[in-house]
Amino acid sequence: MPISVHGNSELSGLFRWGRGFTLIEVVVVLLLMGIVSALVVANIAPDDKKALRLESERLAALFEQASMDARVGGNAIAWTSDGKGYVFQEKTPGSDWVVKNDDMYRSHQLPAGMRILTAAVDQPGWSPGAQLVFRPSGINPPFDILLTKRQLAMKISGDTMNRMTVEPYHLGQ
Repeated sequence: MPISVHGNSELSGLFRWGRGFTLIEVVVVLLLMGIVSALVVANIAPDDKKALRLESERLAALFEQASMDARVGGNAIAWTSDGKGYVFQEKTPGSDWVVKNDDMYRSHQLPAGMRILTAAVDQPGWSPGAQLVFRPSGINPPFDILLTKRQLAMKISGDTMNRMTVEPYHLGQ
């Protein structure tokens, strides 16, 4: 036994029970969902350029600190990289190189997709993969370190006065 009666009310034309959505309605909803999704992803996904700059500035600051610590502490501090991360080491008198594992200098893995592409030191006998040494004398050779992520690159340069610069680098230069 039915409990409602189809009538001739004004609302009966607004609700079309039994009919689906029109193609335009479906397209509009999908378009809105796409726009909202794009905005959410853009805000959540890290900006590669910003992440690369931040990591480059972090490494440049560590180089400056390593140079100062070598002068103040009287022990050479070295940096080496395997391309995916890096480690700082210290050479104390009468010992071999020892990995520094304090909070500042602990071994560091680069974020996913980021690489140290090249390192060049203006020093006789230096070859890629060798240590970049910060001497207690404070006189260190100039160097360039190139960090990359996808098609972006940043160059960290250090001069003989231990001043560091970080600047964008165009791959293929």
